[in-house]
Amino acid sequence: MLRLILLGTGSPRPRPQRTGSAYLVVLDRATLMFDCGPGATFQVARAGFSPASVGCLFFTHHHFDHNADYGTFTLCRWQEGAGKAGPLKAYGPRGTARITDLLFSKDGVYADDIEGRLNAPGSVHIYRKKGGVFPRPHPQPEVIELGPGAEVQGDGWKVTTAEAHHSQPYLESLAYRLETPERTIVFSGDTTPCESVARLATGSHTLVYCAHDLEENIAGTPLEGFTSGTLGAARVARQAGVQRLVLTHIGDAMDAPGAMERELARAHEVFPGPIIVGQDLMEV
Repeated sequence: MLRLILLGTGSPRPRPQRTGSAYLVVLDRATLMFDCGPGATFQVARAGFSPASVGCLFFTHHHFDHNADYGTFTLCRWQEGAGKAGPLKAYGPRGTARITDLLFSKDGVYADDIEGRLNAPGSVHIYRKKGGVFPRPHPQPEVIELGPGAEVQGDGWKVTTAEAHHSQPYLESLAYRLETPERTIVFSGDTTPCESVARLATGSHTLVYCAHDLEENIAGTPLEGFTSGTLGAARVARQAGVQRLVLTHIGDAMDAPGAMERELARAHEVFPGPIIVGQDLMEV
């Protein structure tokens, strides 16, 4: 069994129909999450899952529309897990450990919240009613920082990384290739079309790729080295020989009336396979 659920398919600008980037992969023996943008935790619940079911979280990069729900997700997972979920494993590029420490350490942003939940009689009572295991563990994710070419091996799955071209040198960005016996999925994260992501996606079943803006808004501007539109996504999908392309990280201009239809017609001239326009909570 493999289920891929697009929790959030939007951009940094808040819109009611699109939350921040986040994707859930449900396997027989593991549930993985890729990115954790604004609203991701509640999208997990709307999809019918508990945050406590997620064992591994992979960050593509640390723009807020990909990581802003990290605190909420980790603390909700801690609450719902009642000491039985085990520590969350958080993978990501440089900066993941620092962000984790700033949020959850004894001097971190949530230090008072955590201290209260560990010790206040009411919180202890709620934890005990949930069947909580004592002593109650601290909600400190296990962080593993990754670079391009890294591999993470799980129970029935493997994740491989490659560099994505987005906001260097200010942020490091990664794309992820998830291989399972059932199929292979590649998450581009935010990227301009580049050889490293195309190589990572070679022969994969599904490529989940950012399509942030209209091609005419990208061409000839600094966005050419920063993000992609549908044509860029289609070119990478064709070069990699993927079976299908899923568009995500969709901005306002792409959602304007008639815009996506025009962009898809152009993209289909480049990539002959199925192209799916991602929507929040869509299962693909």
